[in-house]
Amino acid sequence: MSEKSEHKERIKVNILKFKILFFIVLSILVIATIIVVVTSDITSKVSKLQFYEAAGENIPSITHIVGERKVSGVSSKVSNSVMYKEYSYYGMNSTVEDIQQYINYLSENDSFTIYSQLDPNTVVGQVQLGKKSMTTGKDILVTIKYEVGRYAISIEKALN
Repeated sequence: MSEKSEHKERIKVNILKFKILFFIVLSILVIATIIVVVTSDITSKVSKLQFYEAAGENIPSITHIVGERKVSGVSSKVSNSVMYKEYSYYGMNSTVEDIQQYINYLSENDSFTIYSQLDPNTVVGQVQLGKKSMTTGKDILVTIKYEVGRYAISIEKALN
């Protein structure tokens, strides 16, 4: 093979490598864009959510009571026949006020019993409320963990 043809072959190989690299980078950008759009859509819906769905139960959401809040995460799992869901919010100036309004609403309008009181002088804390499920008679537990500017609302319900 002549030097000229070897040079042409190296150029073809380099062009092919560049095309492959370009395709990989473009694919990563497309996937990242899809992830951002889907995540944004999910957090947008949760920030305006009216009810938390817990295995057939609709529990009024905190945003139903206090208005739209920024969402930092949503997670769910089932373990030992118990359904767990957690909704995390951030960026509010009124953490304690939000939680107080929420627990007042749940206890006055949705038959929840307050198991642990909110201490307005505590910067970091936890509140728990519970009630019997309308569909199964099992307990539904709502736990609110809070600190300055953020809170997480966890819902637990036995499935059988």
